Formats: sequence, C-alpha cells, structure tokens
Amino acid sequence: MIRGLVFDKDGTLFDFKTTWNAWSAGLIRRFSCGDPDREAALAAAAHFDMARQNFLPSSPIIAGTNREAAEIFASVVTEHSIEELEDILMNATLDAPQSEVVPLADYFADLRARGFKTGVVTNDTEAGAMSHLRQAR
Repeated sequence: MIRGLVFDKDGTLFDFKTTWNAWSAGLIRRFSCGDPDREAALAAAAHFDMARQNFLPSSPIIAGTNREAAEIFASVVTEHSIEELEDILMNATLDAPQSEVVPLADYFADLRARGFKTGVVTNDTEAGAMSHLRQAR
C-alpha cells in the first residue's frame, strides 16, 4: 500500500523552463554589468543560450546545487567570493516567479485528504524551496 509520495520540485511541481530560463538570463545580465564579453563568458560557463534564453542540455546548473552554480559563476564574477555568490543566488531565487504544472495547493490538499504523506526533494536551497512552495496557489 502506498502511503506517501515524494516529488522533485523543479521539473515536476514547477515547470523548469518557464520558471528558470528568463530568470537565469536576467541573472547573467545582472552579473555581466553591461559588458557583452562578460555576459558571453557567464553564459558559456553556465551552458546557457542567451539568444534563446534556454539552458543547454549540458548545463551543470540544471541538476546542480546552489553552491555549484556559485562556483560556476565565480569563474567570471571574480569580485565576489563563492560564499558571497552563493548568498546572492539564494536571495535572488526567493522571489523568482514559479510556474506550477498544476494548481499545487489544491493538488496537495487532495492528496492529504486521501491520507497521503507528501514530501519534496530538490537540489535548491531549503529557503528557496520553502519560498517557492509558499507561493503555490
């Protein structure tokens, strides 16, 4: 008998591309400080296509942690430590608009009413995940 269900946050509960592609392009532009060469270097490091505003399948950020993303950006954004970049990324993600694949509040209410325990796994930070789940309608 199944008593619980565990969901991955990005790509299962929230549409990854709709949620993160435009947001990531904005972050790359922010970190580039208006320098097109720096923007290109950041996009290359992240394996991100700025013209299409889309992560390439090879991007280590897609399945990476916040720390790993900070390490990738640190190769170009040398004025911040990895720890500072990690904090900047975490705080920037808190208000990132999420695109739910279904109305999640109703979906989880239905699962609870049917007696299921639920859980969410993610490579995101706990603060980011909790913020995004609180935004669910």
